[in-house]
Amino acid sequence: MANDDPTSLRMLFGYEQARNAGVVGFSGTRTAWSMDFDLKESKARKEIRALVERNTLLEARVRQLIREHATGESDWWSAQVILFVLKCEMAARSTTGFTVIGHDGKSYKSNKVERIYTDGLSIIHEGKPLMLYIHYVKSIDVNPPND
Repeated sequence: MANDDPTSLRMLFGYEQARNAGVVGFSGTRTAWSMDFDLKESKARKEIRALVERNTLLEARVRQLIREHATGESDWWSAQVILFVLKCEMAARSTTGFTVIGHDGKSYKSNKVERIYTDGLSIIHEGKPLMLYIHYVKSIDVNPPND
């Protein structure tokens, strides 16, 4: 069937057969990594939008980060990295401190961000510097004010 003479009937080729037959315009099949990356990017974009809706003062900083790092003027950053840096900056500006929770469930309370990197965050935890990498950090939350 696949090797028969062409007809006007649709033969329902799969992707690979269509590419081998010379059909152009298809992009390659998506890898699991690229699908996972796109899902995480979409989630990060939604979270950035939600942060800006809750705190409109962040809008200018978000626009600056996107202009500098998502458009090619500087090193390219994904939406996930932009969200991470934004949360780190919010934690650094917090007057009530912040809590970082790792993927293993451990939490680290701190009042001081020592330095923000694109792949991690250096904080002062229990009087000592502690480096937390972006892939380990599950969440960064500003502590609520004590009433």
